[in-house]
Amino acid sequence: MKYAVLTLLLPFAAAPAAAAGAAELQDAFAAAAAKAAPAVVAVSGPGNGADAPFGEPEDLLGGFLSAAELPAGPGPTPPAYPRSGSGLIIDPAGYILTNEHVVRGSTSVVVSLADGSRAEAAVIGADQAADLALLKAKTDAPLPFLALSGAARPRAGDWALALGNALGMEGSVTVGVVSAPLRKLKGPDGVRREAIQTDAAINPGNSGGPLLNLKGEVIGINASAYAPSGAYPGIGFAIPAAKAKDFADGLLERAK
Repeated sequence: MKYAVLTLLLPFAAAPAAAAGAAELQDAFAAAAAKAAPAVVAVSGPGNGADAPFGEPEDLLGGFLSAAELPAGPGPTPPAYPRSGSGLIIDPAGYILTNEHVVRGSTSVVVSLADGSRAEAAVIGADQAADLALLKAKTDAPLPFLALSGAARPRAGDWALALGNALGMEGSVTVGVVSAPLRKLKGPDGVRREAIQTDAAINPGNSGGPLLNLKGEVIGINASAYAPSGAYPGIGFAIPAAKAKDFADGLLERAK
């Protein structure tokens, strides 16, 4: 009889432990987001109206996939929207990493900082093939930043947090996992490029923001999502941090 009583009590004994574990995980999410948030900016520019919030997979994937690899999306031409996105301050002098497609056609943009202030930023380098750009914001004081180490190695199943200016809502955080740490996706030019696949929602406006691990380390730069029906299906892509670091380091050496 005593064994039967013990068996009945075990689930109740485990409940507080499970609750404590959930609270610790929740705290880890919040700590990772808080670590990165001051270095995340919203980027806005005149653009050319080519980016749509949902609809065309070629636009949403930023050229990662060729037309032959994409499922057919809805037919109507999407409306024009001003170009906007996110960025990550990677140096206290005001250097900001973002996607090339966010600033395409612009020589300067406006960045909104986490403290509510705004600054003009010059586009000092861009690589359309890599979908990366480096900006330099005008600042009189050091800015909060999050360094790119490129050392973190994501694994399939690792937690992932996407930060950015989702649909114009600054400071947005979404949570998911790394679906695949390395995808080699063929673009329209036939070149295969590396990307991290995640189910953390990467909405329009998140492009250029950081993808973090649970330690708050940058594992990627959010680039695109596939959502032809308008509903997010859990397929997003980020440029690996090591690739982004190589791009930024080359420009920083010449700029400083």
